[in-house]
Amino acid sequence: MTLPYSLRPAKSDDLVALATVYLSSAAHHVSLDADRYRVPEPAPVVGHFRQALADARDGAILVAELNGTVVGFVQIRRIPDPSAQSMVRPVTKASIDLAVLDDHRGQGMGTALLAAAADWGERAGFTALMLGTLTANVGAVSLYERQGYRTFGALMERPLG
Repeated sequence: MTLPYSLRPAKSDDLVALATVYLSSAAHHVSLDADRYRVPEPAPVVGHFRQALADARDGAILVAELNGTVVGFVQIRRIPDPSAQSMVRPVTKASIDLAVLDDHRGQGMGTALLAAAADWGERAGFTALMLGTLTANVGAVSLYERQGYRTFGALMERPLG
């Protein structure tokens, strides 16, 4: 099957597009949990991606492009090894962040970006990819589970005050 979009590494010309996709994802997260999430100002988001592209030693950003427009991305970042005192086994893992514009969800881009991230991670010598998502983000949870991601713990919070 021919995909209507292409996947490629992000480049510096993509900074504004990456921020646009990220901010769209932030708005989606606000709709799921407005007490936890916010839509940040664009400038720091562009700065984040500028830094990530400049310092790509331990990661990558891959984009999905449709008719010359970036409509999704996956960012891959190496997770630092645990400290010597940690009980966690030192394995070479990466965390990923996936975002696709609302109008382009459900068309296979997330699946393709996750597969591309796994391919990139294997070639880079990573043994696992990790990600975090809200349980309320049922579409994302379902996508990740279909791609082989499994829940292995829980992040818990107790509000104070």
